[in-house]
Amino acid sequence: MISDFQVLGIETTTDLALIKAAYRKRVKQLHPDTADCSLSAGQKARNSLLMVEVCKAYRRLLSVTDTAQNKARVNSSPVANKSSARHSSARSRSALIRHGDPAYVYYKKGITLFYRIHPSQWTKGEERETVLALASLFPRAYHFFTLVADQYPESVWAQDAVDKMALIEERMRLYKNIIESFD
Repeated sequence: MISDFQVLGIETTTDLALIKAAYRKRVKQLHPDTADCSLSAGQKARNSLLMVEVCKAYRRLLSVTDTAQNKARVNSSPVANKSSARHSSARSRSALIRHGDPAYVYYKKGITLFYRIHPSQWTKGEERETVLALASLFPRAYHFFTLVADQYPESVWAQDAVDKMALIEERMRLYKNIIESFD
């Protein structure tokens, strides 16, 4: 079984900066908008599906790293905790003032893409091209739902975003089988 670190292409580490850098590099390689233009439609679709796996691995690594950092914070001095809490609170307030409800903005973008990833969007006679095009929407929708779930866990949209991520993973497996049947 491939570890999350191997999916990101790095050695096992607890360095958050290294994990984030590897994630960004891997996403840039696989993203449908930045990937090599000479790739076939099938390979682009496979890259889209792989990008969702990269996002899932990154999310799991962040949760493990975040848990370890939270334990370290609890053991640190109370003065440092108050200072970081004030800074984090100020940062989240400025984001809310600037964007209204950023969780909803991300959720809405994700749900718009989510509803397009459905067989009802297929047109008769163009199934192959449509499936390949729709597969490229998986990482985009998954990304927006991940932002809601990770950055705004207290939002009313967070649980539904997590549910939609599970549905995307399920549909991704179905689309993967369909794409493989084309080849």
